[in-house]
Formats: sequence, structure tokens, C-alpha cells
Amino acid sequence: MPYNESYLSGFQSEIYQVDLDEGFEQARGIMDSRIYNAIISDIGGDQQRVHSLQTQHSATTFKHVLLPVWSAAFRYNSETYRFVINGRNGKTQGERPYSVVKIVFAVLLGLTVLGGLGYVMEKAGVFEQALQQSGDYYQYQQYQAPRRWPDPYRAPRY
Repeated sequence: MPYNESYLSGFQSEIYQVDLDEGFEQARGIMDSRIYNAIISDIGGDQQRVHSLQTQHSATTFKHVLLPVWSAAFRYNSETYRFVINGRNGKTQGERPYSVVKIVFAVLLGLTVLGGLGYVMEKAGVFEQALQQSGDYYQYQQYQAPRRWPDPYRAPRY
């Protein structure tokens, strides 16, 4: 349908945050990247050399699009975090605060669990069984350092 301002009656809307030329340049960068990846994929193999790539865009136009998107922001610890919600599928995207204390605690908890698991496995003999199954254990057990006999031609040192 053609755009009509009456569609927005009673609703808040945002103006463009990216102008038309800048948006087209961003879109061109995305398209060029995907075209390059498609060329690489079509060539196949382990290594490819693409010496030149030329794309042309013709008859480009733009249209107003009304999207059911809710935009909001909240303040936490004197910082503002913005997020948007897609009204069509409910997906959210935006910024969120991270708790350094919780991240450090989670890492320490993970390391503690791994250490405890390693200790239990060592006590159960899991590592020794793995060595025995690999065959290296038997060679290790049978190896003895060569004995050094005293040299009869050398005088003893006191």
C-alpha cells in the first residue's frame, strides 16, 4: 500500500536515524560481502583468488515501511540502555548491563566444578585406565633406568 500519514494517527514514530545515501552505502557493503561469499562458495576448493569483483545497482528506489517495532530505554546505575522489540515475532535486541561480580562468580564456580570432577576421576582411576588402554602405560612400567656399574679403572672419590 502507498504510505499515508493517517496510518500513524495516535502512535509515536521515529524519524530516520540514517539518511538515505548512508543507508544505501551500508546496504551496498552488506550486498557486496554476500556476493563475494557466494562467488567463493561457487568456486569451491580450499583456496580461491578473486582478482576483481564489479557489481552494478540500477533502478534503485526506496519506500516508507511501517514496522511494528517498540523502542524503549531504561536506566541502570546511571547508564541508559536502549532496546527494541519486534512486534511481529517478539524478538528483542539491544543493550543490557553485565554484572562483573556474577561473571567472576560463574567462572570460579565452573573452575571449581571442573577441578572437583578431575579429582573424582583421579581417585576413581579413570586417567590410569586411559593410560593402560593407550599402551603407553605398559612401556612406562617396564622401563627401568640403566644401572651404572662402578668403573674398575677409575679411582674411587672420597
